[in-house]
Amino acid sequence: MDSLSECKDRVTDFGESAFVILVCFSRQDLSTHNSTTHKQDPRPYRCDQCGRQFSTCAYLSQHRRIHSGIKPYVCRYCDRKFTQLSHVQQHERIHTGEKPYK
Repeated sequence: MDSLSECKDRVTDFGESAFVILVCFSRQDLSTHNSTTHKQDPRPYRCDQCGRQFSTCAYLSQHRRIHSGIKPYVCRYCDRKFTQLSHVQQHERIHTGEKPYK
């Protein structure tokens, strides 16, 4: 990595936060990022039922609920069931009238 003074000169226009990011970023960080994000097979986890591929085991596990019919998340107001927590949270806003993005 370049010396601290050379790094500081390069990011003067970007402010203090850009300077911190540049100093903390190393060749090892870049290597780790490249190996996990830009690997040959970016979606190595394959669903054995439909063939759809996923980048993480967690996404595959979440997807498998579609095929299994398991819906572990239940609405507190009407008992409707969902496969994903974010879906039940979004649904419950119908009952509460909450509009967090407005």
